[in-house]
Amino acid sequence: MLDEAVRELRDGVKRLAQSAGGLRGYHRLRNKRRLTVLTFHRVLQRSDARWPDADKEWSLTVDELASCVEFVREHYTVISLDQLLDARRRGASLPEHPALLTFDDGWADNEEHALPVLEAASVPAVIFVSGDAVGRHAPFWRESLRAAFVGGRIDDEIWRASWGGVAVTAPPRDAATLERLLDELSKLSRARREALLAPWQPRLEDGRRHMLTADQLRRLRDRGVAVGAHGRTHEPLSRCEDLEDELTQPRRVLGELLGESISTLALPHSRFTPEVLRRAARSGYELVFTGEPQLAPVRPVPFAIGRVPITPGAMMDDRGRFRPERLALHLFRRRHLSAWL
Repeated sequence: MLDEAVRELRDGVKRLAQSAGGLRGYHRLRNKRRLTVLTFHRVLQRSDARWPDADKEWSLTVDELASCVEFVREHYTVISLDQLLDARRRGASLPEHPALLTFDDGWADNEEHALPVLEAASVPAVIFVSGDAVGRHAPFWRESLRAAFVGGRIDDEIWRASWGGVAVTAPPRDAATLERLLDELSKLSRARREALLAPWQPRLEDGRRHMLTADQLRRLRDRGVAVGAHGRTHEPLSRCEDLEDELTQPRRVLGELLGESISTLALPHSRFTPEVLRRAARSGYELVFTGEPQLAPVRPVPFAIGRVPITPGAMMDDRGRFRPERLALHLFRRRHLSAWL
């Protein structure tokens, strides 16, 4: 009871600051010449059959996305990827308080549910797609296991076998130990991990399409959503087995599907090293987006640009109500990116 009262008091203070114009004024002065890049993942209707098993930490409802986009339009000027590339290449000017909207992974719901929101608001965006995602039904292995866990499709037999594959006695089954399991499986070679999970794959999948088709990807591009790469297999580039393939395959595959050059990369799982950035530049990428929640300068535009993740917790209260003051605090106070990138 006391905790709830404290939360309500804190929210009230934030709302007062927002309504009094304090946060708006702070942002208008502080971030005038800084680029804010927002990152979204899944966008679904609660009535969608895929909603129950979706990872709620990274999934927004259509209404939540619409509220966020409306907030961004009020406080920023939404720019396109072409505008940002022009500023990087030729030093073209960007508007004050620029923002870029990005979506990661290659989820089919981005075309089905997010695109109508973007079109209704008349704002551009970017989708970063893993090369192996296009045309898949099931998500990649991490996301598949999380969905199967949420959906109750990981029974004791699968749980024990999965832990046995990493030479560890299976602990009790809960969300925390699931994340431990995913971390242990990520240390295996790709071939070993696929061999371990293959016998259980039919029981892990839900039979629904989760990832973009080639036609959906083209529709996104044709209707104002630029396309960038997100690695080939959605594995962290700092620990993948073949970095060259992870960098070059999505440029080739996506470029052939769309008939255009792919010049931007978002780093899967936000993990990278200086060597990853150097190799990305040598592979032909002109901009790389990290997961560092920082705001980049607009002159000059750096090669590596941070992004701020948008989750329900960043803008919704415990009762599921959109709180603009919460989103303002989440975005406006982010650290300014230093020039080292």
